[in-house]
Amino acid sequence: IIELDRIAGEPIDVLVNGKLVAKGEVVVIEECFNAIVAGESGPDVPHFRVDSGYKIPAAWLIDQCGWKGYSEGNVAVWHLQPLVIVNPERKASPCEVIALEKKIIDSVRDKFGIKLSPEVEHI
Repeated sequence: IIELDRIAGEPIDVLVNGKLVAKGEVVVIEECFNAIVAGESGPDVPHFRVDSGYKIPAAWLIDQCGWKGYSEGNVAVWHLQPLVIVNPERKASPCEVIALEKKIIDSVRDKFGIKLSPEVEHI
């Protein structure tokens, strides 16, 4: 559990010893979280409580959208970890990687109403 200095719904950065280890969005239970629990027919939604609501792991959200192990062109979502986009043949362009990232973010937003933010810095 971390102390928040943001209002519910805003993105947050999780820092450990000054190093960014995760990004996310605080979901308040009266809005998004209840809708997700009520709308899911599968396994329980993993979550942990924070001061102003609950956090749901991005990996679980991405996996529930069917991305784990998915491949398209020269890029893929790693079959063991849905947070990782891989370039298995070393032929993917940056545009291909970013396009897949955007599709994943859009699908999570469409299914759950939660906007994910990339943890990597695009250069």
